[in-house]
Amino acid sequence: MEINPQAFTMMLAKLRRGQTLEELSEALVEAQERCKDTGKMAEITLKVKIKPEKGMPGMFMLSDEIKSKLPEFDRGASVMFEDANMQLQLEDPRQQKMDLREVELQKREAKQLAEETKPTQLKQV
Repeated sequence: MEINPQAFTMMLAKLRRGQTLEELSEALVEAQERCKDTGKMAEITLKVKIKPEKGMPGMFMLSDEIKSKLPEFDRGASVMFEDANMQLQLEDPRQQKMDLREVELQKREAKQLAEETKPTQLKQV
């Protein structure tokens, strides 16, 4: 028996009248975008179940399952401090408060550097 090298892709194109292939294409684009956004690896799995029909030689029921494992974005963390009442705060209650205020900027004129009149001569070795 000669095996057709395109047998799987031909079956895949016909599976659920092309819906499986369309869903795989959508999963592929989504996986590519998520990989690009996170810099991490994605995974797409296709499972095809083939079941022979009883009493019907040469007839098979094919079903598919598509699973995508997309990379997650890194989640940030928050630094919090416990106060005397065991409540978490964003500022350390033990740290002294500083009286900060805005300083007005003074405009300064740019200084002009003297231009060099002749190029520096290099010594030949």
